[in-house]
Amino acid sequence: MSGRLVLRPARINEGPALTEMAYASKRTWGYPEETLDEWNGPLTVLEEHLLEEAYFVAEEERDGKLVPVGFFSLMPVDRPDTLDLDHFWVLPEAQGRGVGRWMFEQAVLEAKRAGARRLTITAEPKAEGFYLKMGAVRIGGKQTVVGGVRHVLPLLERRLD
Repeated sequence: MSGRLVLRPARINEGPALTEMAYASKRTWGYPEETLDEWNGPLTVLEEHLLEEAYFVAEEERDGKLVPVGFFSLMPVDRPDTLDLDHFWVLPEAQGRGVGRWMFEQAVLEAKRAGARRLTITAEPKAEGFYLKMGAVRIGGKQTVVGGVRHVLPLLERRLD
């Protein structure tokens, strides 16, 4: 990391900027642009999402200014002891510098503060290795269809106790 990182709650008007961040991050995996458009529902951050889930923005200090470099969200699920890491995106220019590791550690802390003992993650298949390195374990899979092709997204769990 080149500068100090800080975490802050997302602002209610940041949906479009967070959506752009999600698309920029997703593009690093090399998916065709038409496939990215199929992800529009899962990648788009709407005002209602910002009201219903806990969104956090990671900012890096650069030349005395804080610049967004990623974001994540924690979504309530059916189990009261569990939160879902619904979004987790790091901008391309911040990848490979420890920002993702720091953000994940912050997500764990925020989930614990919210009373969770378990964090679930439906992972981008190419990001599964990252989550495994962060202490998550695979507990199953979730079927999806993108580009007319059926995929199984890794379903992971990270115990918080």
